[in-house]
Amino acid sequence: MITRSFVETCTFKGHKNKIEYKNITGYNVYDDGYETGIVLQGSGKIVNNGRDINSVQASSVCANLAYLQAQLTFRILNNRWAKAYSEEDQKLLFDYIDSGRAQEVCMSRGGTVFSNAQDDPAPMH
Repeated sequence: MITRSFVETCTFKGHKNKIEYKNITGYNVYDDGYETGIVLQGSGKIVNNGRDINSVQASSVCANLAYLQAQLTFRILNNRWAKAYSEEDQKLLFDYIDSGRAQEVCMSRGGTVFSNAQDDPAPMH
């Protein structure tokens, strides 16, 4: 599930992994020939339903992967996450999706590390 505030996925064993956008420190893109997706890196260990995790994987089978791509693009271009209840921010996210910019910016970088709100995100190599 990809929402305005967080990403939540489920493992093969049924464990839910949830990360709020504000806790994402970076991401990597993958394409294994079967599916494309994004692995979100968390800030240290995140306690999740009694388990420690530090990453969440969202694949192309997620209905809202385009929204996640738009959130990551917003963070790259604006040095902050889009506010969940800001009509202006949400409109910009959907503009990124409609124009194809979300996929272009997010996926073409291969990944990014977000150092802090004041620094430009650095592409991963």
